[in-house]
Amino acid sequence: WMWLRYKSFAVWPCDDVLDNITIYTSMLSLLWAHWVVSRFLGDVYCRLKLDNEGLTILHRFVVHAPSFKFLQRYDDIIDRQIKARICPEGFHKEEDILRRMTVAKGVKKEFKPPFQFALTGSVEEVHFWWELRKSFIIYFTSDRIYVELFLGVLVVVAGILCGMMAMVYFHQHAVTTSIVLAVWMLAQILACTLLLLTVCIATNDYLIYDSKRLLTIRHVIHKLHDFGDTQRLVVSLLSTQGEIIDRCLNSV
Repeated sequence: WMWLRYKSFAVWPCDDVLDNITIYTSMLSLLWAHWVVSRFLGDVYCRLKLDNEGLTILHRFVVHAPSFKFLQRYDDIIDRQIKARICPEGFHKEEDILRRMTVAKGVKKEFKPPFQFALTGSVEEVHFWWELRKSFIIYFTSDRIYVELFLGVLVVVAGILCGMMAMVYFHQHAVTTSIVLAVWMLAQILACTLLLLTVCIATNDYLIYDSKRLLTIRHVIHKLHDFGDTQRLVVSLLSTQGEIIDRCLNSV
């Protein structure tokens, strides 16, 4: 800004003391605002990434119809936790080589959780998995609310900057220093928005995939030889839960 306005990077660019105070106050205000926003953005981004890791582990708790992409992420998470000594090495069992479920190249080890849900023969098991899923979604609901509020503030600020840019340009009929600064801030807002939306899209992929998975599990139950009243109740319950997921009722 100082170079565009005064063609100099001098420590004391103006003769007037008030102008110099105004310049440095503006610079410090911008630095402080960038620091606060970057800290908040970094914390929200890390928390959303951590929530997605939890959804990855929750996805692995179900045996049937897993996603190869999510399985690879699960293996990466467990391998990283073992190397960091967060969890003991024997807590997560290694997947049997004859039953390899991932198709990714370069995967040395494949892990599975200590217990898994089949969701095919017990109504209580389906209820337990559903309550576990709802509890985890409620756990990270606050993070998603903060992200929505942050994105809303960014959109409002971007709109104000666009309006100010238009007013200055039509008034001055030239590209001024304020327009250059506004374009730079808009680029930062766009980068932050795309970063947060990328993580939110990944979260929605986990939640939406559960509906497809329940449909596949219902198909597996229908192929069972001992299809009885319990299996009919399970199929009906899975169908209801899949419709709840599709309609996004109760944020589930």
